[in-house]
Amino acid sequence: MDEDLNVCLFIQRRPSRKFSLPGKAAREMAEELVILTNGDRAQIQAILSDLVGQYPDKCIDWYIEQAVNQLQKQRM
Repeated sequence: MDEDLNVCLFIQRRPSRKFSLPGKAAREMAEELVILTNGDRAQIQAILSDLVGQYPDKCIDWYIEQAVNQLQKQRM
């Protein structure tokens, strides 16, 4: 699962910001994100890239939470 979490972390690597690992809650949400996408890294990356493009100054926890929320809404 750590390998899948690395897909989520790419968005935090920006020159102007310090790289930081997500908290425990974000790691759990990232695991949920992987489950909701059936491990589809391309889909995860696309969702997170879209969120970063729309909201460039948010933290990794926020991006992961929003991605999970989007996917859960789609399943309804």
